[in-house]
Amino acid sequence: MGTSGRRSRMETVLGIDLGTSRVKTILCAADGSLVARAEGSYPIAAGSGGVAEQDPADWIRAIVDCTNRIAEAHEEFWPPIACSVTGQMHGLVLVGRDGSVLRHAIICSDSRADAELRQIESVVGHETILSTTGNPGLAVFTGPKLLWVKNHEPEVHRKIRRALIPKDYVGYAMTGQAVTDPSDASGTMLYDCRTGSWDKCLCAESGAEGGVMPEIRESTETRGQVTSEFAGLSGIPQGTPVVVGGGDLATTALGLGVEDQDFGFSLGTAGIVFKRVRDVDQEKLGRQFYFRDVMPDSFLGMGSCPSAGLSVRWFREAVSCATDWGSPCPALSRNEPDDGTPLMYIPFLAGTGTPYMNYRARAGFIGLGPEHTAEHMENAILEGVCFSLRQSYELLRAGSISSGELIVCGGGSSNPRWMKIMASVLARPIRVIRQADAAALGAAILGGVATGWWSAPAEGSARHSRLCDTVEPDVRLTEMYESLYQRYLTVSSWLNELST
Repeated sequence: MGTSGRRSRMETVLGIDLGTSRVKTILCAADGSLVARAEGSYPIAAGSGGVAEQDPADWIRAIVDCTNRIAEAHEEFWPPIACSVTGQMHGLVLVGRDGSVLRHAIICSDSRADAELRQIESVVGHETILSTTGNPGLAVFTGPKLLWVKNHEPEVHRKIRRALIPKDYVGYAMTGQAVTDPSDASGTMLYDCRTGSWDKCLCAESGAEGGVMPEIRESTETRGQVTSEFAGLSGIPQGTPVVVGGGDLATTALGLGVEDQDFGFSLGTAGIVFKRVRDVDQEKLGRQFYFRDVMPDSFLGMGSCPSAGLSVRWFREAVSCATDWGSPCPALSRNEPDDGTPLMYIPFLAGTGTPYMNYRARAGFIGLGPEHTAEHMENAILEGVCFSLRQSYELLRAGSISSGELIVCGGGSSNPRWMKIMASVLARPIRVIRQADAAALGAAILGGVATGWWSAPAEGSARHSRLCDTVEPDVRLTEMYESLYQRYLTVSSWLNELST
């Protein structure tokens, strides 16, 4: 068929979301439609002492496989006119002077660097870290991980040319340019949230001296163009612009369409609640997280329950022998047997998250007796996670004049029972988004802004329609959960104090 008979190719942008276990890739069109998607997986190497690592080569193989599959199956939408990347925050990829990766990536959930955190705090001071970064120091942040490499693998540390966050390593592999954005930089414990630049003191004490940290650009700027080498692997043409993108918290908020008065909830391995704010609230400093947003002049205030889906998965694998933690559990009117004995789960399996920020704390069932079944225990887990998220939600909401919609996404949102519990615990209707690729969509929206499709991220987000279900609270459960939540606050505080 001649050129005149071919179908006109629709312009698209490629969004890439590098998750902790899977990569998701989508093609987004200027009219807001998602025209193609593919995903791939890669393993996590977990070890004692909080070790969690991945081979960055596995990320690239998975991404290349996805792009080639999309190109083959959707020729009418290929190639994209731009690419944009998002992904897991707080990780560390070390690149040498020849551009090669020096060791496996230390990913976001790795918590081995507790001694290094204390080492940094002993010099810089807890309060200085808090006021500079907007967050308390944590071993899971990038800075302590880099110091761990300096302390334990000095031969590797001496060879470092660049210290990159995971999504920025993907951008580096695509373009050869070492660049990050404020949203990812603000999750490193090396970034000054007041000046928008790397903090010299924190970098020096964390082993990030010598200019190893990447240049910081805005999320809608271009980081570089696809190299000939990556083009040969991926099928993306050489010279295609690659947009800086953002960390997955910010791109998820953008992809979900969370507006200024809304609260977003994500139920994955961890559970988080977040809200867009204009500045760091000094009264809440240290009790919730603050990360820069991809929206101009704003932050995302965030609360966390590190063991949301993790608690369900652990329980099903260890006790009930099931593995799909997103599926419904048996419907119970409540989590107690006939005699009404209350059962409560405190979801500190991997620490507390907000507001206690105590990652040494551990979980527990309270009120467990021989009359309780596995179903009662699992229902208590679902409730405990919702109580934890309500505690963070109320902290985020404090001082707000009004509250918009409560928007929920993530693997756990596919469990109808969990959604009914959440709505009833929060005593508010919740909007459950059936958009499985929110972070990748957020990245694609940033790419669309960079190409000139939209003038700002908010305009791009408004162009996308999102399938959703509204879940109403159960009035009977809401009344009961109110008293149980007050009991949860007392018991969780006590359990946290046991480990401090």
